[in-house]
Amino acid sequence: MEMRCFNKTLFLLVLCYSTSATFMSSFKVWSPNSVNRTDLRCPSDCYKNPDDVHHCCVCKAIPEWHLSLNYKQLSVEYLKCDGSAIVIGDKYSSLPAILNHWDGYLHRLPSNLCDFTNIREIDLKWNKISTIDLISCLSKLDTLDLSYNKIYHILNDTFSLLTHLRILILTHNGLTKLDPFSVAGTSLSITLLDCSWNNMTELDPSNVIPENDFCEYKFNSNKITRIVNKGGFILNSVKIYKGGIVDLTGNLFSKFIDFQELGLKDIRTLGKLMSFGFLLSDAKFDCDCHMEPYLELAELVIKKIWRDYFNMSCWNPLEYRGLSIPNLVLEKKLDLFICNITEKCPRYCRCYHQPHKRTTVVNCTGANLEALPDYVPEAANLTILLKNTKIKTLESRNYLGNATFIDMSDTGFSEVENDIFMQIHNEANFLMKRHNLHDMPRGFQILDPCIAQLGRTVIKCNCNHLWIKTWLENKNAARCEGKTLVICNTDNGHIPILSMNKGDLCASSRIHFKIMSITFGVIAILTFVLSIISYHYRYEIYLVCRQLKSVSNKVNAVCKYDVYFSFDDGNPFLRYWVLNFLDSKLKQEGYRNFIPCRDTIPGDVEEENMINTITNSRIFLVILSKTYEDYDNIWTNLEWKYIWNYFYNNKDRKIVIINYDLIDCPVDLRLKAFIRLGLDVDFANRRHILLDEIKQKLEVPSRGKQSYIRNTKLEFESAKHSVAEQREKSEENHSREMSVVCSSTMILEEII
Repeated sequence: MEMRCFNKTLFLLVLCYSTSATFMSSFKVWSPNSVNRTDLRCPSDCYKNPDDVHHCCVCKAIPEWHLSLNYKQLSVEYLKCDGSAIVIGDKYSSLPAILNHWDGYLHRLPSNLCDFTNIREIDLKWNKISTIDLISCLSKLDTLDLSYNKIYHILNDTFSLLTHLRILILTHNGLTKLDPFSVAGTSLSITLLDCSWNNMTELDPSNVIPENDFCEYKFNSNKITRIVNKGGFILNSVKIYKGGIVDLTGNLFSKFIDFQELGLKDIRTLGKLMSFGFLLSDAKFDCDCHMEPYLELAELVIKKIWRDYFNMSCWNPLEYRGLSIPNLVLEKKLDLFICNITEKCPRYCRCYHQPHKRTTVVNCTGANLEALPDYVPEAANLTILLKNTKIKTLESRNYLGNATFIDMSDTGFSEVENDIFMQIHNEANFLMKRHNLHDMPRGFQILDPCIAQLGRTVIKCNCNHLWIKTWLENKNAARCEGKTLVICNTDNGHIPILSMNKGDLCASSRIHFKIMSITFGVIAILTFVLSIISYHYRYEIYLVCRQLKSVSNKVNAVCKYDVYFSFDDGNPFLRYWVLNFLDSKLKQEGYRNFIPCRDTIPGDVEEENMINTITNSRIFLVILSKTYEDYDNIWTNLEWKYIWNYFYNNKDRKIVIINYDLIDCPVDLRLKAFIRLGLDVDFANRRHILLDEIKQKLEVPSRGKQSYIRNTKLEFESAKHSVAEQREKSEENHSREMSVVCSSTMILEEII
């Protein structure tokens, strides 16, 4: 009815003004950019704004025959009761023709329609037309009104030849589908399109973003839920798209428009490409993680992109309903756009994906948990919130390797498994404030105390806690005492461990040293105990004498390996330090290293391989830990016996001890001798020159240079001999080395 009133009103206005020369002079000849036409007239008012003349004329232009009333009126004659009909009128006239037939029962277009090539307007509303194939023959058609018919599907070639078509009205047809490029192809110049009040559920962007300028496209009051790019539409980044309004109100949108589906890879260019806007004010949008990436990209250019979007608001979730989406962006509240996750989410917890922070959150704050969850959603960059729970022990979990933030504050946990530190990333932010720890596992040293906030920790310090002081000093923890502060509970009160020295932490060791000094003084006076003391310190005496002799009689040897590593490879932290730090640093200096747990060939006889490797090594680097001398550690004990035996019988070999666990009194007397004489390398090295001290004791690597051995049972010939002579000499040396090992073993057994 509104369209009827509009047409009648327009007709009366044109009729009234057509008699007036003043009215005619208020229109100017106008030709659209997309097609060569001279029969359109644009109101003079449009020329008042030079920057908007073209778009104003697109919306307000009137055909010349409407202004002059110089056209022919055609009519329809029915042939059968089935709605078949023909057009009645002068088909040979050169004047523009208009065909109107309302409230009829046409089932199809008149059969002779194509005989009237000068038809410019067709108005067949309120009929029963379901097919319009014949319409493509009317190349000069300007206006087509087929509202209130039964057209359910528009093909992409239905209007492809109608290059003059400006106004197309298809409202109230029950239309369910528009093929891609069916109403907005490159050859079309439809400026007013009305497809409102139909049954479409999807809309292709090729029918929403025309190549040519337009005034208004109406798709309101359909059942559209999404825009889908089935036609392969791609925005031309070079072209400037001009247009008016696309009305999408009264539909069923819930998901935000996926601009990548529209061929737009960078949303920041959207404001440059389109000067028109979408009306989506009543869309019931889900403000979730699917919308956030586009809002984040649009944050800096929201005013350009959303000229007509400012009325958009959230519908879901319920607590966001009514909130303005553009305002949420401008207020920097993109953290609210999340998607809940139910799969593998622990009971009593809430899990959600938060794209703005690039994280997946597992929020168990205040949950009734007594242990770490067995599983969480599989995702990278996990944020795990366990604050105010009842967890007492931190246990190992596989998902901890993906965590970048863990909050264990206010849980009161009192125990930490060492294995947990093999999984936690060393850059993870680990919040542990207000716990009940009475000791600190050594695994904490992989963390940065200024990133992993451990809070205030009070422990009963002893010599075993020297590593804490070293760790905090190396990480410069003094700058972040508010995050991590370790306090020693002493007889003099609570003292920060960084304020204490080794003597304070190892008071028993200092007393032991004083006793030993007094004992040596008494030995000088009391000669009758000399023999007992000499036997007790026989290895110390041997090492001192050997060291003094080596100063005046320097021996260099060429061996297959510079350094043979001997340590308890069952200790994961020690093994990690040896394989990933010490070995690589020594290799960089040119040392040729042999590490049994890594370099032993599988399938070899272990003891035989051990003997052969020891005899072909120049320096034996023994890393002393608490488990090195364990009775159950059979192979380590055997390895140490062969090393000592070969060292004892060959003056060109050398043993270097690294006191990894700061052991003051080893069980083995030979190891104890190195410690007592201070020949070991202190792992806690307060001057931070641990590696330099190790290299100093190892001396310069052989680097493949030829050297000769003096005062030893082995001889090495020049590398200039032939290959056959070298092989023969190698076999002879091997037999000699085996005999030495056997004799050394016998001597070792006698000593033991």
